[in-house]
Amino acid sequence: MSNQYIIGNFGNHSLALLQWVINQKNNNTIFLTVDTGFAASGWSLRVNNISTYAKLHGITVISLKSKITFTDLVLERKQFPSTKFQWCAGFLKGIALNEYLAEVDPFCESTLL
Repeated sequence: MSNQYIIGNFGNHSLALLQWVINQKNNNTIFLTVDTGFAASGWSLRVNNISTYAKLHGITVISLKSKITFTDLVLERKQFPSTKFQWCAGFLKGIALNEYLAEVDPFCESTLL
């Protein structure tokens, strides 16, 4: 049986999806997230609380690390992302997620939620 992944950032949407998965009693789910090095000062407490909650319900939490931090990427590109130029998620999260999934699921058999 292949895994299913919640790809989330611990925001309200990914928390709602996590709760839905828990309610479905699906025990082959992995909560996959990417640490970009850019978060509000109190965010780590939320991440820890939600991670603990997920683990209590049998869900594995895997935190990947972005290859470059948000700050370094802004400095490298000499611009801040905007609604017109939304480049940060692709570079910071997309690359890390794609590399991880290519390694653990080379035949693309998993379900991404």
